[in-house]
Amino acid sequence: MLTERDDLRHPLSGPFARESLFHNAVLPEEGLFVFFYTWVDAADRAGGLFAVYDEHDKPLVFDVVDGLPADGRDFDDWAAGRMTVRHTAGLQTAEVAYCGEEASLSMTFEALHRAFPYSENVGGCPPSLAQDRFEQSGRVAGTLTVGPRTVPFVTTAHRDHSWGTRDWNSFHHWKWCSGQAGPDLTYNALQFLAEGRQWICGYVNRAGSVTPVVAIDTNVTYDDDFTHRRATIDLTDSSGQTLRIEAERFSFLRFDPNDHMAMHEVACRTTVDGRPGLLQFEMGWPKAYIDHQVAARHPA
Repeated sequence: MLTERDDLRHPLSGPFARESLFHNAVLPEEGLFVFFYTWVDAADRAGGLFAVYDEHDKPLVFDVVDGLPADGRDFDDWAAGRMTVRHTAGLQTAEVAYCGEEASLSMTFEALHRAFPYSENVGGCPPSLAQDRFEQSGRVAGTLTVGPRTVPFVTTAHRDHSWGTRDWNSFHHWKWCSGQAGPDLTYNALQFLAEGRQWICGYVNRAGSVTPVVAIDTNVTYDDDFTHRRATIDLTDSSGQTLRIEAERFSFLRFDPNDHMAMHEVACRTTVDGRPGLLQFEMGWPKAYIDHQVAARHPA
């Protein structure tokens, strides 16, 4: 069971040890996708990626740093380059900010439900992904300044926090999605393939009642560059209820966390059982597999 202490840093050891925090803001009315991701390793070295993309898949900001001394700072007052995080109420409230020449962000996350750890799913958290990891839907309010634009926003969003081993080279493939159709219907789901087996993780939140996901079925349409354009995602939770998510991307970014894997991140407009909603849909692939799929779509 999680405690408020789990909003802070955990002991790490080993060459693949890593702890990370992630926040997003999906803003289709503004044609913007905000990606906020920071991490630290067992040697107390910090890193982060702050990115803002537009509806033409254009990187308005892509600021990545790594190997910075963390100096023992905890997540109640965290900094990595131009990124800061303050956890002001355990498992409930987070204040995140970025201050750079190209952009700035100030945003407060307020949880809509209890933090959900993947250890509650059948099979637990995939061991090559993390010792454990929690996901949580929330309300966010903030202001984004990018270039000449200043965009105040109040919307729903998502965060996660993982700690333990992160062995990217052990992954075959994953699909991760997090979305909301208003504050009373939110979800997170992970289909993860590693070590020749599959894990299904995540939750559905219905007005504060959180139930584990037990099945994920996806039907995805890809562009010629093997980035995903549209998807139908069916989630089944442990109560036997299902959600159907119909998604179409409006923004895309790619992040390569190491030499082996690539993360394809899309921000989507959706309907969830007919209700309008927001979605971030991430896929992870070996780079060689992406290259093969692109080549197969462009035969000589």
